Amino acid sequence: MAGLIRVYRYLLALLALSGIAISYFAIIPGAHVSRLTMTVNFFSYFTMQSNLLLAMTLLCAQIAPLSSIGNGRASRLYAAPFFFTWGSPASFTF
Repeated sequence: MAGLIRVYRYLLALLALSGIAISYFAIIPGAHVSRLTMTVNFFSYFTMQSNLLLAMTLLCAQIAPLSSIGNGRASRLYAAPFFFTWGSPASFTF
């Protein structure tokens, strides 16, 4: 079971980060403002912030599982099997 949770964490983090990257690179050609303004505007959306938070939480739980970040409440929530089937933030943000 622990190996399966590990795979789920990595896959979900990869999915969240790839969604952020695809969305960011898709808006670059149409941007008529500076790169800094575009980046600040892009990360001001709650969707991008929630995907980034999800990816950071899942990766911290894998990289440093014994630290306070890797063993926190959010890490235990994302490790629960029901979370992957009922409503991860990534499933609602894409």
